[in-house]
Amino acid sequence: MQVELPPKLIDAIIYNFRTDRKTLFYCALVCHGWLDRCRYYLFRQITVTAHPRTPNVNTDNLLDVHTFLVRLRSRRHLAHYVRQVRIERRHTHGGEGQRVALPVIVVMLRMLPELRQLHLIEVLLYPLNNFPLESHRGSFSLARLSLQNVAATSVGSIIDVLSLFASIETLAISHFKGDLGPWRPSEISVSQKMKVARLLTFHVSDVESLAKILDATVEMTEVKHVGFTIAKNMSSSHTNSMLRMMSPIEICSLEFDCRRCYTPSTSPIIEKLMFQPFNALETIRFHIALDKRVDRVDEQWECLISSLTVIPRSSVKTLSIHIHFDSMGRDRLAEMIEFIDPDTKRPSEHLFSLEWSAFTTMVSSMSNLQTLSFHIAFNTIPMEYTARESQEYDAICSSLVKIASREGWQDRLAISRQIGIWESLDGVDRVAPPKTRMLTSRSLYLARCVALHPVLSSGFIPLSRYSFLGKNINV
Repeated sequence: MQVELPPKLIDAIIYNFRTDRKTLFYCALVCHGWLDRCRYYLFRQITVTAHPRTPNVNTDNLLDVHTFLVRLRSRRHLAHYVRQVRIERRHTHGGEGQRVALPVIVVMLRMLPELRQLHLIEVLLYPLNNFPLESHRGSFSLARLSLQNVAATSVGSIIDVLSLFASIETLAISHFKGDLGPWRPSEISVSQKMKVARLLTFHVSDVESLAKILDATVEMTEVKHVGFTIAKNMSSSHTNSMLRMMSPIEICSLEFDCRRCYTPSTSPIIEKLMFQPFNALETIRFHIALDKRVDRVDEQWECLISSLTVIPRSSVKTLSIHIHFDSMGRDRLAEMIEFIDPDTKRPSEHLFSLEWSAFTTMVSSMSNLQTLSFHIAFNTIPMEYTARESQEYDAICSSLVKIASREGWQDRLAISRQIGIWESLDGVDRVAPPKTRMLTSRSLYLARCVALHPVLSSGFIPLSRYSFLGKNINV
């Protein structure tokens, strides 16, 4: 008798093995009905290296960009499964191997009609003079384009890449150093600028050059979300360039990375934020990291408070705090976070050993605030997520609830967590190596409990409906 499984059950089975390529290959051989579903997970994310194969170098498990295009040309039916492509440098190879010609990107975009995300990581872009790039300007659209530590032979190469797109939902540029030589007028002449909704510029050293590039290629008035780093190496001139770039924007959402901040009272960008017209601002997001240095955590928190102090808050509806626990920070977690009050044996209000009075004052002054969310990220693989982290997370939740209850905004509090994924602000996920992501019964159970996903979690779970490893937390 022939038995037909429900489609939802088939989807659940294949989804559980989405990171196990070998098992997915076997699943694809079950029947024709499973083939299409397996191909989606097998080919939706492709990582290629930016160098050709070289003698005496073992590259059996690597796919260089040129080989990828050749194989794609002979297997056109697989192209519509590809949603994300990463072109990155392999660090063991020499500098010449990281070069990527601009026509290669154009050919790839033309061959992948369903591509939604393109990440260029530590590559060197260079043009080909005899390639008709002009005819391809404004021909493509993406959900996300990430340029991380990307170099170029000239300013024109960066502009040429950006000018290929008519619209990009999120443009993320991180670790941009500039050093592209003198500007030439011909390099900054783009007839039609692209539309970008979210602009993320993290860890940028040469803000002035980046501002010129964006001014030449991006319709800044269309940008609604801006993110940037408050860093100690950001000079006053760079700050002016950043704010001048933001001046024509009616910003609805701001994102700050405080993980490289320094004494906030001397931060030029914080001092000048108060002069920006943020009348439409509805969402503010902060990123801070808990590591082995207590003074750094204090500085990040002071930076957060200082930013909230100067930014107009009357229209803000969502305030989101992302707290990242790195491996060294977790080793001293018990020392840095006063979870338990020694007298009452109850969770302490001094979460992260920080002063909360200024923060609660800021929150209370936000009359339109609807959601105060805390996103707790543990940088550990699921198999190493122990009872200790579970207790730490429960203690964090209890402390936050206690503070929220005292201040009267517990009904607006939401808490989420992230296990096993290194959150990267440039949009490129840092996932534990495949050998450590074993799908055992315990890891699958943890995956269900902590909502492990291959992409960054963006939703927040109201604490009143939250349960962790069978332990209910009541508000």
